[in-house]
Amino acid sequence: VFRTSEKGEYRPAAGAEVEVRAQDTNGLVVFRRRLVASAAGTLDGSFVLDGEAPLGEWSVLAEFGGRTVKGTFQVEAYVKPEFTVALRPAAGVVYAGDPVTVDVEAAYLFGAPVARGEVEVSVYVMPSAFDASRYDELAWFFESTDEAARVRRESAEAYARESATRVHVARVVLDASGKGSFRFPTEDGGADSRYLLHARATDRASRSVTASGLVLATTQGYHAILRPDRKAYQAGETIHLDVITVRPDHVPSARRGRVTVFRVAEKTREAVAEEPAETDASGRTRVHLSLPRGGRYEARYVGRDDRGVPVEAVAPLEVGGDREPPSAR
Repeated sequence: VFRTSEKGEYRPAAGAEVEVRAQDTNGLVVFRRRLVASAAGTLDGSFVLDGEAPLGEWSVLAEFGGRTVKGTFQVEAYVKPEFTVALRPAAGVVYAGDPVTVDVEAAYLFGAPVARGEVEVSVYVMPSAFDASRYDELAWFFESTDEAARVRRESAEAYARESATRVHVARVVLDASGKGSFRFPTEDGGADSRYLLHARATDRASRSVTASGLVLATTQGYHAILRPDRKAYQAGETIHLDVITVRPDHVPSARRGRVTVFRVAEKTREAVAEEPAETDASGRTRVHLSLPRGGRYEARYVGRDDRGVPVEAVAPLEVGGDREPPSAR
């Protein structure tokens, strides 16, 4: 991550050009390229090692601001792992404040359990936020083509990596069947969090493998998205509102709620229509309604999760009068 100092504050070096090169163990430069830093000050580049690359310590050097920054990595011969380890949380999504139980299992590739193996699991926590933008009508298009979307993702990922904090360490001794379990707490801090699990398992011959897992701790059991089929309407036209309900991990969830439409004036909000909204197993339903008068409106979905926590979603509506098309308002 590259940063610049300005008035005593460090900021990401967005847009900076950085020359990056990679050298093998003999000092031979095998990769050289000028890369442009993202909005988060990160670089993205890659190269492929050939089958005859020398083993040992390789170097990556980046020249920026008159300085050379160096990092190293090891190139080793591929050794097929003798066994695997798996982490299986009892639930992938929990309410913040609830404990999480995780089953651990290790087995050799030929089928036998890793009896009496030892597993150390580190649990890291980082902030998490539900991304409703993926349900925008053209999200698939901008996700794949919009450079700004890529930069936003890089920025969010860089922030998440930097803000991760180790909060728990578990040491598990597997039984004769290669199984074990542990439990860790989650914090109810009034916000959603992601808990990253990183495990290293070691068998009795001191061979090691790693595995990872993820648990979301949420303040509400599901999220709702309210999406009108158009941006503006004429008075008397039928308005189609798509209601989408998903769990915090974006798995569809069947839910019951209501959609209320308010007419919004300068100092007042008047409820003018209300319809039930019950989504099916796909987490979707469509509400139809008509508004006879032009003006500014607000559609609001309200439901409750399994613990009675309110779940809301809002969408603005613009309705033109008989002689006043929406574009003129």
